[in-house]
Amino acid sequence: MEGLNRVFGQDVLKRVKTCKFHFKQCRNRQTYMFHEETRRQFKSLSEALLEAQSLTSYEKVKENFISEESEWTSLKSWLEWWNKRQAFIFLAFQYTKDGYKMNLAEVVHASWVK
Repeated sequence: MEGLNRVFGQDVLKRVKTCKFHFKQCRNRQTYMFHEETRRQFKSLSEALLEAQSLTSYEKVKENFISEESEWTSLKSWLEWWNKRQAFIFLAFQYTKDGYKMNLAEVVHASWVK
């Protein structure tokens, strides 16, 4: 983010959307198929995935995610898609050997770059 700030200025930081942002946006779209209580549980577990501090706690939440509600089994492929991008999104992977050391933003999609 610091590099973007230096090259394009402060204004660019307001336009950048991170993978974490897109995860939350996609999560919110998925909740429309659930009733209110299930929606809260789904959002809570999704947030727990984002905030898990260790690989062990992340895996524990992930295992509980699909088994929590039978109606969520249809989301298994959704969860696996995000899991493949774990180093970009989830806190538990940010400082591991294979994790990324910086915030990777999707600047390619920004309309201000021509």
